[in-house]
Parts: sequence; C-alpha cells; structure tokens
Amino acid sequence: MVPGMAFTIEPIIMMYPYDELYMWQDNWTVISENNPSAQWEHTILITENGNEILTFRKGETIPDI
Repeated sequence: MVPGMAFTIEPIIMMYPYDELYMWQDNWTVISENNPSAQWEHTILITENGNEILTFRKGETIPDI
C-alpha cells in the first residue's frame, strides 16, 4: 500500500443456516435466497501519515484493540 491508494472493506453478515449460496457471473457477488443479511462498507485512503477513513460517520467510534 502506498499513499494515494484507497480501499473499500465490505463485510457482510448472513443468517445461518442457509440452503445454498449463488455466485453471479461477475465472480464476485454472492447471494443466498430467502436469507436475511446485512452489508456495510468503509473506504480507507492511505496517506503519508497512515490512513484516513473517508466514510467515517458522525458519532461513530473506532474500538480500542
């Protein structure tokens, strides 16, 4: 990673159990019919001094690790 690069991290949560997963022809998108799910994302810019979360929402916090 070098300054100027941006990355999007997109976790997804699906309810279990699910019968089958289906991948679209784009070889990226995965779906499961009749299963509740949730997806969210953050876009992170690599800077000279570290990183900047471009999609950081007002009131959102980063947990201490």
